[in-house]
Amino acid sequence: MDSVDKAFWILPVLGFLDAVSTLYVTSLGYHPKMLEVGFFARLSGTSGLVYGFAVLYLLGLTALAYALWYVKGKWLDPRYSADKAVFLLLVMILCVLYVGVTAAFAGNLLLPYVADGSISQMTLTLVLYSSTAFSLGLYIWRDVVGWVRTEGDRKE
Repeated sequence: MDSVDKAFWILPVLGFLDAVSTLYVTSLGYHPKMLEVGFFARLSGTSGLVYGFAVLYLLGLTALAYALWYVKGKWLDPRYSADKAVFLLLVMILCVLYVGVTAAFAGNLLLPYVADGSISQMTLTLVLYSSTAFSLGLYIWRDVVGWVRTEGDRKE
């Protein structure tokens, strides 16, 4: 299992941390829609079915992680150019989800500081998104480049 596969499977864990941190911030008395960095916070802020949405959110992230992992491992062959393009699309989807869910988790934990004005919401969002994207890029870079550079058995 390479680093891209591991990043796929860390998504449900990050989703769990997002859900738990949203519930924690809600228990402190902050409205989850105050910062609105996460999908779960948006869902839980608009309805009263917080625990039901937590289960659906986690099941959805797990199913999405499995689907991305399955497509990469079973359907894609690095010897074909079209499969390389689909692989890069999967990596792009992974990066967007990973950065969004990680920023939601960390943003929920730092929400009290945003609420009292200690940290600017824009600065927090910028730092969370850029640092998460940078660290994920460093983590998966070698495997993505290796997968894309794989040469096929071309018969000319």
